[in-house]
Amino acid sequence: QALGIWLADRGGWSSNPALAVGCAAALLGLVRWRPVTRTKFATAVLSAVVMGALGVYSISSRLESAARFRPGAVVERTVEGTVVGSASGSGWTRVELDDVVDVESARPMGRIRVLGGLSRVEFPGLETVEVGTRVRARLSTRAYRGAANPGSNLREREVARAGISAVARLVHPALYVAIRGGGADLPSGRWVDLRTRIGGHLARAGRGSELIRALSIGDRSGIRSETRKAFQRVGLSHLLAISGLHLALVGAIGFAVSRITIGRSAWLASRFDTRTVGLIAALSMATGYALIAGWGVPVRRALVLLFALALAVSRGRLGRPAEPIAMAAIAVLATEPGALFDPGAQLSFAAATALAYSAARESSELPSGRMSRLRAVTSDALRASASAIAATAPLAAWHFGSAAPLAPAANLFAIPWTGFVLLPLALCAAGGATLGIDLPATVAGRVAAWSLDAVEWGARFAGSWTPASNPSGVWGLAIVALVIGTIRARRTWLRVGLSLAVSGALVVAEPVQIRPQPPRMIALDVGQGAASIIQSRHAAILFDGGGASGDSDWGQRAIVPALHALGIDRLDRVIVSHGDLDHRGGIPSVLERVEVGEVWIPFGATEAPEFTHLLAVAQRRRVSVSEQGVGSVAQLGGEMTIRGLWPPRGGQRRNRNSRSLVVRIDVRSRDSESHTGMQTRILMPGDIGADVERDLLANGTDLRADVLALAHHGSRTSSTAAFLEAVSAPVAIASAPCVGRFGMPHAEVRVRALEAGMSLWWTGRDGAVMVDLERPLAAWGHRNREVIHDGCSF
Repeated sequence: QALGIWLADRGGWSSNPALAVGCAAALLGLVRWRPVTRTKFATAVLSAVVMGALGVYSISSRLESAARFRPGAVVERTVEGTVVGSASGSGWTRVELDDVVDVESARPMGRIRVLGGLSRVEFPGLETVEVGTRVRARLSTRAYRGAANPGSNLREREVARAGISAVARLVHPALYVAIRGGGADLPSGRWVDLRTRIGGHLARAGRGSELIRALSIGDRSGIRSETRKAFQRVGLSHLLAISGLHLALVGAIGFAVSRITIGRSAWLASRFDTRTVGLIAALSMATGYALIAGWGVPVRRALVLLFALALAVSRGRLGRPAEPIAMAAIAVLATEPGALFDPGAQLSFAAATALAYSAARESSELPSGRMSRLRAVTSDALRASASAIAATAPLAAWHFGSAAPLAPAANLFAIPWTGFVLLPLALCAAGGATLGIDLPATVAGRVAAWSLDAVEWGARFAGSWTPASNPSGVWGLAIVALVIGTIRARRTWLRVGLSLAVSGALVVAEPVQIRPQPPRMIALDVGQGAASIIQSRHAAILFDGGGASGDSDWGQRAIVPALHALGIDRLDRVIVSHGDLDHRGGIPSVLERVEVGEVWIPFGATEAPEFTHLLAVAQRRRVSVSEQGVGSVAQLGGEMTIRGLWPPRGGQRRNRNSRSLVVRIDVRSRDSESHTGMQTRILMPGDIGADVERDLLANGTDLRADVLALAHHGSRTSSTAAFLEAVSAPVAIASAPCVGRFGMPHAEVRVRALEAGMSLWWTGRDGAVMVDLERPLAAWGHRNREVIHDGCSF
């Protein structure tokens, strides 16, 4: 089934699902034979074929729909669609519309994801519309195009697997209207309404309420970025998202309550198996919790897995851990085949598998005596935590580029505390909120606030966020062996030690080598922003850091993962061209996570208010900051020379773009045949305009370069013909999105660059532009050029 879905996703068998079904049936014959009746065997084969066919057909139809309705260019249109889901966070909102139709042409448009920022008070956002409501809206639609950078996963395929053909934004926050209700009248709408009322009531509990809302109703919108990072550093991010752990804890509470109450009834015990009654109560509570928590896709997957495990327990087959996990996997893949590629689903099933196999190897009874029993329970909890973390850490490193070596110890305390204290209090607070009672929410909020303080203290103790590598072949095999050893280890100390070894190996593992090897330049794909890495054999520079929006910035999303993927653990210089947010927004995150030698900013920038936050972070991290411009020179390891060409001192009267720090970076390479030292020149002009270009030419500045980053993202107010002729670079790079509201790089600039004999590259089209600085120069895009969308080519 999984192989058929994978092949359909690759496009190989999407036109003939029967082949994938046949493959699934054939693979079924390879499993270990057990003596069963022909009827049972035929039923098993038929079930596998049907479930496999459903999964293959589902993902094939979604991919086909996404491709068929994908727009070729940015188009503004009036559409009608049904709200099928919404989500929001700090500074962003997301609404999905299904059965979308273009009102003017009556043409279907499939499923569209509407993105937005924070809603204005006078215009309630589209995300406030109830699920099931039919709406009409004026949207600006475009094909989805994710950033493509080293160390980051390309999300375009993920969006297509969900059947989403386009992303859009409201032309104006008020340009939408509900034309047919159905949200509150539907069962799902009533659950959404109840969830909204509970969330509003809990929000009044003060600090700590954000954690209570996350645990009780799955609403994480109130959790600050600093809090998320603290949970990530100590390896507790999974506690913030409703998952199998939370459903299992709720189910355990339901089972325990049932056993304490119904299980003590002699009359019931003589007529029913009270364990079965307890399982029914546990599953009922877990299902209700899933509905209150938003009934999201990850929650539904976890609930399916919980039902499968409960069925195995009721049949007395828990000693065969593969059966309930396989049962849940088949059911999930039949209805949601995208789960095969989803990081959350992979993590859930990896943790469940590790825990099931670990539990299956346990056969000892709890010892008598209070202290002995406490030690046994503690040991079991530590063993389970070590197994789950060992199984999920490689996947987290692969998908998110993060590792938390202290996670086993942190989870040893956090999981019991969450299960026995925080989660029951959160559920009581939610129950009280439905009745209008404030006391449970107040108590739960205070306990949650203490818990947040403890996590933040642990994050400070753990230090800065630890990146994890995508390990190379030998390291990958070694890590897999450590994971297997952890799950199979019988002694607690050995299992914990091997789990720590897995996390440590992910931090020190040699990453997969990325072409080209140093010396190289990588102009990162950071949307409407700029960020470039220049690396010699023994030194590295970051020029600009992309933008920021809400709690998210390109520093943490793209730059830090790229640095680690490239094997860079220290930046000798971080150069910030000027104070525009799309150039400095990600720099604080880089300073927080990477060792930096010195930060360069343009003359006069120290007093500029836009640099206040960056300077504060640099001071806290004890990174020196200096103003630079004309005449500045720095030598890095004898391999790179940075020369400041602009601005001059005392140029504060000019606008911010005209005060950009312009540098030329000379990188020493070596001709492998003649062994003659050579210099490759890179010109980084920031956002200067034609006026500064004229001044540089008038001053007789040596502008000759081999690689040019087009000024101001390729704006037509920059990159004059005379300037490009003076630079005469064989390679030019435009840092701009594929489809942006500013239309960069401008067509006039593209023509000028081509007329100047430059090979023109574009981060929005090509992804991160990789430049081999050895002679002869070579450049290519990190993105697969075969997936270029219409409207994004020269």
